[in-house]
Amino acid sequence: MNHNSYSDAKWCLEHDYQVYIKPIDGQFCIAIRRGGVSSEGKDRYFVNGVEISTPEILGSMRYKTVEKATEKIPEVYKYLKERHK
Repeated sequence: MNHNSYSDAKWCLEHDYQVYIKPIDGQFCIAIRRGGVSSEGKDRYFVNGVEISTPEILGSMRYKTVEKATEKIPEVYKYLKERHK
């Protein structure tokens, strides 16, 4: 991971984006969850009695191996940072 990729990943964590690999039907895709860091990856959680939803968004690309999907994660970090700055 180069310096820019590290910076993009750090930005995503600081802004509560969880980016991870999810297996689907023998293949793998990249999933994103806004609020995923603070929710510990849960779909729903409660703060002071208020339910907060953190839906998972699946990428459209499917990869044959975890390694191939992992190679694309820096691009996802960069995309999220640029889109939501």
